[in-house]
Amino acid sequence: MLKQYKSPPIYQIDQIHFPLPETILLSNGIPVYLIEGGSQDVCKIDFMFDAGRPYEHKRLTATTLAGIIKEGTKTRSAHLIAEETDHCGASISSPFSFDHIHLQLVCLTKHVLTLLPILIDIAREPVFEESELQLFKKRTLQRLAVDLSHNDVVCYRKATELYFGPEHPYGYNSSQTAYLDVQREDLIQHHTAFFGPQNAKIFVAGRLPHDLVSHIEMLTSDWPSGIVAGMPVFPDPVQGSGVVVDDLNKAQSALRIGRPLFNRNHPDWPGVFLLNTILGGYFGSRLMKNIREKKGLTYGVQSTLESLKFHGYLSISLETERQQVGKVIREIFKEIDILQQSRIPDAELQMAKNYTGGYLLSLMDGPLQILEVLKNNIAEDSPINFTEQLLKKLSDTTADTVMALAQRYLNKEDLYQVIIH
Repeated sequence: MLKQYKSPPIYQIDQIHFPLPETILLSNGIPVYLIEGGSQDVCKIDFMFDAGRPYEHKRLTATTLAGIIKEGTKTRSAHLIAEETDHCGASISSPFSFDHIHLQLVCLTKHVLTLLPILIDIAREPVFEESELQLFKKRTLQRLAVDLSHNDVVCYRKATELYFGPEHPYGYNSSQTAYLDVQREDLIQHHTAFFGPQNAKIFVAGRLPHDLVSHIEMLTSDWPSGIVAGMPVFPDPVQGSGVVVDDLNKAQSALRIGRPLFNRNHPDWPGVFLLNTILGGYFGSRLMKNIREKKGLTYGVQSTLESLKFHGYLSISLETERQQVGKVIREIFKEIDILQQSRIPDAELQMAKNYTGGYLLSLMDGPLQILEVLKNNIAEDSPINFTEQLLKKLSDTTADTVMALAQRYLNKEDLYQVIIH
């Protein structure tokens, strides 16, 4: 008979075997990464272009381009693109990140060769109709006005501006003036410069037709190259500390404490990743146990370690009652001080390692998930097997290393505080 009172044993995940993609180089130089598999007849194609904020000649050009690139080409109207896509039960999207613009197609395998020409047509020949640009600006400015009434959004914007500076592509904030200043000619200039084989990578996952790559080759072989997106020049992140307080007359206050940092390719990143997990990176973290469970000062608190292509940052965020902000800040620095002064118990360290190992393993759930991991590794110029290496480095991280990293990177004089009431 099963003994209900006895919990199952917990095992540490010692290694992850990351499936290596098949890599094919097209005649125009575009690398294609293939992850084939899955139990469903589904396929995902992702064109990734080095065309994000660091490469802009004018602010908000990249995000505006991503917002309207699929709204019509030289041979297809926005209505026709939507109609053909919907007929196949598929989706075409253009996600934007700080560093990249993507064009993604998700569809049933049987439709991929039908829809592939549309996806490539959008990438190569968008028209950026003036009417679509004006509609995008109208929608975006309405959404921006709503966002700026939320103190958590304002808090995030002020925090990133402090971390990187208002002139940095990661630090400047969107505004009505900047959106209105983007013209159709700016989008054409940005597209001409950065949307070409020289700045493109293609990721494909799922159940794939055997002749898919040959079709991609046929549709892109005459694609002219543009400017190779080199290392952009921008100001260094702003090192220092300070407290920014703003009042939107809200009952609830939003709080962020953080600093600029490096990205995942820095040798200290794995250890800081584990340190961040212990501090506030999962539900069993120290900040969650103290501020939420013991003190009841917030519904949720988290610490995030964000890695970008050229930099990164660490940020603790939460919302609490206005009158409790001071107490919450004291508790946060109390937990940081404990991490800097006291060696973390072995059981707690092992629990954090087990959690991070399980999290990394969950990223391998199927070809589409594996594609996202692969894409992130390549996007930040990390090794393809970065996830395997990360697990090994986390496993080797000691309690003394965690304490030393807390002393190095969590000093109060290096942390910005942003409070929005």
